[in-house]
Amino acid sequence: MSNDNNNSGNSNDNTSKGGRNKRTRGRGRRFFFLTMMGAMAVGAFAWARGGGFGHQGNSACGHGHGELDAEQLRERADFFVERFTGRIDATDEQADQINALLDEALPAFTDHKALSNELRDRAHDALTGEQVDKEALEQVRVDTLNHADQASAQALDFVTRLADILTPEQRADLASDMERMKKWHR
Repeated sequence: MSNDNNNSGNSNDNTSKGGRNKRTRGRGRRFFFLTMMGAMAVGAFAWARGGGFGHQGNSACGHGHGELDAEQLRERADFFVERFTGRIDATDEQADQINALLDEALPAFTDHKALSNELRDRAHDALTGEQVDKEALEQVRVDTLNHADQASAQALDFVTRLADILTPEQRADLASDMERMKKWHR
């Protein structure tokens, strides 16, 4: 009785020594890379906003209170681009493309921030009235999920367009940096 799963003598074997399919073994790395690029984009937006997703504002270290105006937001974006393009040793053309991409993305980010504030205020109002407004809270929940879906789709678009600007070597270099950083962020 022959074992159909034993391909040891087959020269057309699609599995590596570890038994993983050669065609799919790079998917994990690609998924990790895209996930990390997405995290970088979201982080860049959060940092440009003023330090994070919570209550941080616009102080020098990101722990003040208040919102960034358009000029402050652009200054932070410029700082991000300068550091990022320096890290990847970007050409002037790449730096210009990245700046144009950020110019396009910043207004959408500002819109997301305004909607986040509105959703927070609606939830507050629904919870602090004489009666808890369960229908209003449910609508806030649905709107929040829709908002998160839209924001994540825009972040993914930003990341893929940013990745398209970079060379394969630059992307590999960034992925390598992210691998090294994992040990510090566990």
